[in-house]
Amino acid sequence: MTDTRRATRPVVQRDAEWLGSANAAEIDAARRRGELADLFGATPAIDVQDGVQWVTADLEGASADQIAAALGRGDLSELLAGGDPDEAA
Repeated sequence: MTDTRRATRPVVQRDAEWLGSANAAEIDAARRRGELADLFGATPAIDVQDGVQWVTADLEGASADQIAAALGRGDLSELLAGGDPDEAA
């Protein structure tokens, strides 16, 4: 079952057309936000919504730092208690 409460979501990716029309500052900003990953063959980044309980699927693609931050905020408490809100429905 797909949970609409996902705590993570993929970063929106830019395409080649956007890249061709963007200036250097826009390209640099998009690179820092992870919006060029698809164009350069990297793993796309994910955005994290603070304060939302994670489901098992949120762990896929999350970096160790993102997982550690979620743990520190208490956003993994349901998973650590043995429940996965994604599978509970």
